Amino acid sequence: MKTTETLSIMNMLLIFLVHKVGSLSCPASDAFAVPHEWYQPGDFIIGGIVSLTYYNLHEIDFKEPPYKTSDDTPSIISKFYQHILVLAFAVKEINEDFQILPNVTLGFHIYDSYYDSRKTYRNTLDLLFKSPKFIPNYKCDCQKTLMAIIGGLDFVTSFYIAEITGFFKIPQLTYGSLAQEEFQTSKLSSLYFMVPKEDHQYIGIVQLLRHFKWTWIGIFSVDNSNGENFLKKMQPLLSQNGICSAFIEQLPQQLHLERFFELSQMISIISINMRNSKVNVFLVYGEAWTIIWLRLITFLVDPESKETALLRKVWIMTAQIDFVLAGTQITWDLKMYNGALSFTVHSTAVAGFKEFLQTINPFSDYRDGFRQYVWEQSFDCSFPKAELQAMDNTQCTGEMKLENLPGPVFEMEMTGQSYSIYNAVYAVAHALQALHMLGFNWKKTMMGKKTDLPNLQAWQVFSLNWTLISVSTLM
Repeated sequence: MKTTETLSIMNMLLIFLVHKVGSLSCPASDAFAVPHEWYQPGDFIIGGIVSLTYYNLHEIDFKEPPYKTSDDTPSIISKFYQHILVLAFAVKEINEDFQILPNVTLGFHIYDSYYDSRKTYRNTLDLLFKSPKFIPNYKCDCQKTLMAIIGGLDFVTSFYIAEITGFFKIPQLTYGSLAQEEFQTSKLSSLYFMVPKEDHQYIGIVQLLRHFKWTWIGIFSVDNSNGENFLKKMQPLLSQNGICSAFIEQLPQQLHLERFFELSQMISIISINMRNSKVNVFLVYGEAWTIIWLRLITFLVDPESKETALLRKVWIMTAQIDFVLAGTQITWDLKMYNGALSFTVHSTAVAGFKEFLQTINPFSDYRDGFRQYVWEQSFDCSFPKAELQAMDNTQCTGEMKLENLPGPVFEMEMTGQSYSIYNAVYAVAHALQALHMLGFNWKKTMMGKKTDLPNLQAWQVFSLNWTLISVSTLM
């Protein structure tokens, strides 16, 4: 009797649950505001996590509830806007090429990491589970077929993305110069690197120092896992070749203005090391935006650039570092780095890309949620807004072109990171094409099932890791 009653109750619950699941609909409110994104629909979607925007976010110390907002308006690193445009350009090329994925349209969805763990995790999950209300691991009326994610630019962002993509077997292709060993030890096997290992740079640095007989140097290194890995490998190499370091100064990953006292002490120490008259060569290992940090320090030390001692230094930069200016720095100069020796990520000219950039204007694609912010900060202009009517601001116009900006603000030639993104898009497209050409759906057809290429899932692209690797190394 009890068994019969139990089964009856279970059946009633099952009917209720089935009805409940069937009647679920997408929430229509409480949306999470994402100010910067660009979505272009397609049969297959390539996700992108770029690092374009920087907020002064409060550090989480677990002593009080975290702040939900930043203290100020965002700073845009306009030069990295090329990373977004090159992804759009590569997708456009593939969609117009009838030899690759015929009758299939590629789309993309691009978010920003904001150089922040919370926002990176959130936006990565958004790529997977986009809906009006954020519900992790639940797709609500989602027509988006995400096949791969390209990102990130730096080690920390790439690691945050990988922690999520690894669970869902979604291919992730990084486009920065990273310490790859740190990822391999954590066995994140869905991760692919579009830039070769950094070890070759270390040998090149030593050869360069020995050639010019620079045996007394100062070292600046970013304070994260990448920087620690660099110092662990570089210091023994320098010692073996008779090269000594006068100091090793670690640069913070982020500036937290609420820690003003610690920040001022750090700036004071770094400025003393920069002025050291006995050290004429500085070796700098950092992230793509490290120059912004160093330039801020030199501005605080010497606002009018009158101190010639800083101009007589030789700077050696690793490949990840880019010569960029952002925010209020756009009007500054980088003359103290004139003659700097910098390694670079491989790149080559791609036909049609420069012409593509020349067609971009702030009104050319309303779906690009990054564009107007880039124009406002790069050209010091504003778009019509009700709250700005009483202010005498320069209006942004279609006559303001990217090609008119100086190199540290925007580059018209394809950079190394952009070229890696370009190759990453083609690697994913060729992997999808290979699945089709290998007859992936043919077996299902033989079983009497109707199949089509758009029915592919991301894990199936992931299973063709040899295709991704071989295509990327050939380009």
